[in-house]
Amino acid sequence: PEDADYQPMMGGDLEGDVALDALNSDPPRAITRFKLYGIIGVLIALGTGNFLLLKIVYTAYPAKYSFFVNQGINLLYVLFGALVIIPRIIWTKDITPEMRRYPQWPFFVMGVLDSLGTFFTAMGTHGTPGAATPLLNQTLIPFTMLFSLCILKNVSYHKLEVLGAVIILAGAVLSVMNQVIHPDSGGDSGQIHWYCILFYLVSNIPMACSANYKERNFDEANLDVWYLTQWVSTYQFLFSFLYMPFLCLPGFAGNTSAIPVEHVFRDFWGGVRCFAEIEDECQGQSTMILLIGYTVINMLFNTLGLYVVQQASAVVCYITYALLLPITSIMFSAHFLGKYQESLSGYTFGGLALVLVGFVIYQRYSESVTDTAARDNQDLGLADQSFISDKSSAVTGQSSFQERVVGMRKAHRGRAQSMCQPQGGTASRARAGSV
Repeated sequence: PEDADYQPMMGGDLEGDVALDALNSDPPRAITRFKLYGIIGVLIALGTGNFLLLKIVYTAYPAKYSFFVNQGINLLYVLFGALVIIPRIIWTKDITPEMRRYPQWPFFVMGVLDSLGTFFTAMGTHGTPGAATPLLNQTLIPFTMLFSLCILKNVSYHKLEVLGAVIILAGAVLSVMNQVIHPDSGGDSGQIHWYCILFYLVSNIPMACSANYKERNFDEANLDVWYLTQWVSTYQFLFSFLYMPFLCLPGFAGNTSAIPVEHVFRDFWGGVRCFAEIEDECQGQSTMILLIGYTVINMLFNTLGLYVVQQASAVVCYITYALLLPITSIMFSAHFLGKYQESLSGYTFGGLALVLVGFVIYQRYSESVTDTAARDNQDLGLADQSFISDKSSAVTGQSSFQERVVGMRKAHRGRAQSMCQPQGGTASRARAGSV
């Protein structure tokens, strides 16, 4: 399920030569510029709320209940997804018999990888500065590029794409340096721990592997995005229970030392009681509303993100997510957040500036590679005109809500791919960073 993003935003963020789901199976209708910009404004508002709520939810619950929060979101994703999937199966032809016969193994593998990503996200979010989480999510780009060299074939990069990815990673690291160097600075930063930040950063590794696995294994698939997400979310929820023994270790779920296994199950039940606001420390914290509200906002953010990727030009998509980065990070210092308000430091702004610069360089030169390949195709008589259109709606690609980086184009490409395959947008759960 969070984690889906990334982006790029949460989160993360992975398309093959496939038709999109019912949301994008038919050519999208043209919309007015005024309507499009209105939708983009709503998307930015939802995205900001999505990332604010991710941190707020994990802070509202005591750290020992972090695993319950993770599983609560996973379960809600399965339940809400079922409310969408079942009517589509019964009353529409959007989910075909061919889709339902698709092998389960790829769904299972993606579910396992995403479960690892969201597990580490859960272990890290409580002790990671909220303002840094959108920036840390951007490291999905360099991680995806790195692991694509191992997982995919014929992968190559423009040297400035690599430079952009390195700058993104440097900016993300810089954004958390104030809390690492001065752990007692600002607000509730006594809750900030270097190992939690490391957990959050590491969560991008399985997300990157999942992104590359999807790219490699869904080339010939033609799957409904909700159907794909539903199966992956189900396996993700079930497999995550196998990580419970790790909760006994120091550093996990707020542990300062190792704890007995029975305490892990006690804490999970305590999370259920906290959700119902029965636990004393959870009374009046709106824990139930926050958990459900976050999941709903996350799903709306991802769904609208898919629509924008279809309708908007590449430039509009990049600007949208480039705006979302600073807005989200700076909003963590807003007074209306009350006890969840954070203090921003020069490290935060410096990291933000670096990530934005790296993001622009990466997008600029990955776009350059794609445009050059498209022109080469046209010269050779190999390219369809839709491949060089600036509209994302002309692009095909298997979307899901499993990446953190919403709107991120492929962070991996070989020349053979670039010559015959368009670069599309993806949807992100955006909570693990996801998107």
